[in-house]
Amino acid sequence: MSDKSVHEDLRRKVADLEREVFDLKETLEISLQSERKYRNLFEYAFNAIFVLDAEHKYIDVNRKASEILGYSREELLTMSPFDLIHPEQIPRSETEFAALKDRGVYENFVSRIKRKDGKYIDIEVSSCALFDDGKVVGSVDIAQDITQRLKAEKEIRNLKQQIEYILGATKTGLNIIDIDYNVRYVDPEWKRVYSDFHGVKCYDYLMGCKAKCPECRIDLALQTGGAVITEYRLPKENNRVVQVTTIPFQSESDEMLIAGIYVDITERKEVEKELFLYRDNLEKLVEIRTAELLSTNEMLKAKVRERNLAEQARQQSDDRYKRLIDNLKKDYFIYSHDPAGVFNYVSSSIEDVLGYTPKEFYLHYSKHLTPNPINKRMSEYTDLCLQGKPQSACEIEVYHKDGSERWLEISEAPIFGLEGSVMAVEGIAHDITGRKKIEKELVKAQKLESTGILAGGIAHDFNNLLTAILGNISLAKMHSDPQSKVFTKLSDIEKASWRARDLTQQLLTFSKGGSPVTKAESMKEMIRESAWFTLRGSNVKCEFCGVDELWAVEVDEGQICQVIQNIATNADQAMPGGGILQISGENLIITEDDALPLAAGKYVLVSFKDTGKGIPADYLDKIFDPYFTTKQKGSGLGLAICYSIVKNHQGLIVVESEKDKGTTFHVYLKATDKYKASPDAGLEELVQGEGRILLMDDEEVIRDIGCEMLDHLGYEVKVASDGSEAVSLYRESLKAGNPYDVVIMDLTIPGGMGGQEAMAEIIKIDPQAKGIVSSGYANDQVMSNFKDFGFKAIIPKPYKIELLSRILSGLIRSDIH
Repeated sequence: MSDKSVHEDLRRKVADLEREVFDLKETLEISLQSERKYRNLFEYAFNAIFVLDAEHKYIDVNRKASEILGYSREELLTMSPFDLIHPEQIPRSETEFAALKDRGVYENFVSRIKRKDGKYIDIEVSSCALFDDGKVVGSVDIAQDITQRLKAEKEIRNLKQQIEYILGATKTGLNIIDIDYNVRYVDPEWKRVYSDFHGVKCYDYLMGCKAKCPECRIDLALQTGGAVITEYRLPKENNRVVQVTTIPFQSESDEMLIAGIYVDITERKEVEKELFLYRDNLEKLVEIRTAELLSTNEMLKAKVRERNLAEQARQQSDDRYKRLIDNLKKDYFIYSHDPAGVFNYVSSSIEDVLGYTPKEFYLHYSKHLTPNPINKRMSEYTDLCLQGKPQSACEIEVYHKDGSERWLEISEAPIFGLEGSVMAVEGIAHDITGRKKIEKELVKAQKLESTGILAGGIAHDFNNLLTAILGNISLAKMHSDPQSKVFTKLSDIEKASWRARDLTQQLLTFSKGGSPVTKAESMKEMIRESAWFTLRGSNVKCEFCGVDELWAVEVDEGQICQVIQNIATNADQAMPGGGILQISGENLIITEDDALPLAAGKYVLVSFKDTGKGIPADYLDKIFDPYFTTKQKGSGLGLAICYSIVKNHQGLIVVESEKDKGTTFHVYLKATDKYKASPDAGLEELVQGEGRILLMDDEEVIRDIGCEMLDHLGYEVKVASDGSEAVSLYRESLKAGNPYDVVIMDLTIPGGMGGQEAMAEIIKIDPQAKGIVSSGYANDQVMSNFKDFGFKAIIPKPYKIELLSRILSGLIRSDIH
């Protein structure tokens, strides 16, 4: 073989060796990575892990094993399980380890082992064998500390045994039923008599019926929300009579269940029956059987003793169900009193309702009643109950321990003695303060409704007159020298007319059935500009707090500014000698749990606090009524308008006041995320145009002034007095091939077709028609949502010629969509 061949052969062998070395290194690296992963899993496992050799010595343990035993890893590696296992369990453990060698695995077992501090703990162990060439070379134990679990299970068993013992000792039965009449639980005595209850309806299980009882105590308890006491004869137990206290409650999983507490009153009922028989025949028995009198008396005494025992058992049952009621209802409390009015029981839940302890309440009951005349009815109500006449619920007003006033709905029922006389009165009180607040708000809204109907009609007609006046003024000014006295006078008249227009907007706020013309607005800008404008020149200082951080709101800007101005004016008049009006803002999220008559969601709260003399308590309920005022110059409409505006915005306005400490108005408005700040165009110049306009209005003076305005702007105009005529004119223009570019529609036509119906007909004729809706009712729903009714734009009456020129120009150029 040549040297070249030898050299080539050596080179190949070296290359093969290098590949083998590389493969070995790669295999070693993979093995190390696997070892590290295993180690991490082993060390940080949630359960303790012990690795043992064939001689049952620990060869490895993880951190959890050291943690639960208290030994370090080094200490445990010198030990075996037999150093830790309780001496009594060592024989069993030796047997289990031997079995492990035979089977390689065995079922979980519980073992008691000793910690380093000498305390024993209970662990649950899963073990499996480790094999090498088919031989057991060790094992792995996975253990979990179950000491607390076993302790809890033991306590639960003991508690259940105690409850069942108490029920048995007191001869009281207990069952739990769901709202579908399924039996969920019965105590052991019931189960012994009636056998298994799973999957059985209560009426079948207890009464042997195939349908629910005609007067179902479960239905009655769910309807009333309180305890119901009834008596039943049990057919399955020889018509044994039981008194049942049925109590609805919610489980921890919020499931509605019904507890039935049974007391055997068979003997008591028999005694009562016999007592009544003996009483009716006593006189005859005295005459005929005088000799038997002593023996009869002894028998009666024995029966009375039995009855007393039964009554004591009933009283114990009553005490238990009253305690259960105390835990179930936080808006209710239960009480009872004797015919003299002395309380003998008040449930502890009264502390949740009124803040008093039961003792504080019944010792000073009369002091807790407010001076409200409605409380006088309570004594009459109780007198009727003492006469044995159950009454429907009545309402009273009481003081909470914190001094606030609360409304309670009281339901009382007489409790009769054996002779048929009333021996006590039992009652249940329900806190209805929240409901009364809502009812109060509804009454305020109803007071405004009748005023709104009249105000809406007057304001609409007045707006039509203002449209004609302002239109003629605008045209007259265009034909006058801006430097002349005539022009100045016309400008003054125009300003006065616009102030009159603001007055009509206040009246229109009362109109029902419409919605404000809303858009997303900055709340802080409205607050600052309106408040400064109202208070400028006065001796009242305006301070702001938190208004710059307020969320935007979806409102009619003009109406909300009017609310701010009216409240600011009210504050100015309340502080004739000067003072401070503090306006503060806060962003809120209202939930269903809040005691406010508002839908859940995001709100802005604006509070107006003055330093005036305050509002007398007698007037607080009247300040939002129309025409109510205590000022000589006041109209009584300002706060009523505020209330109506806020209500129409689905908001809330409330007031609080204290004598000599001022008044605070709180206004809640719904917030929005739609607001985008945009600069004001501020255009006041006329925009000339050309095209054909169809103007429809029932008022001749408005048609005339509208023609002049449109003619001045360069448009060809045709007019119609109602919607039917407008539709007819539009149809004819289409047939002639000369359609109108824009139609301006008055919304309301008395006795004729209005703008809404006319626009709908025109769109059927020409889907591309461009319509403008015009009305003095700025809060009509068509004005608020004009696009939903086929219109392209709106122009409220009265309108300026400058605004009219910009809207027409934009529509014809298709800048408005």
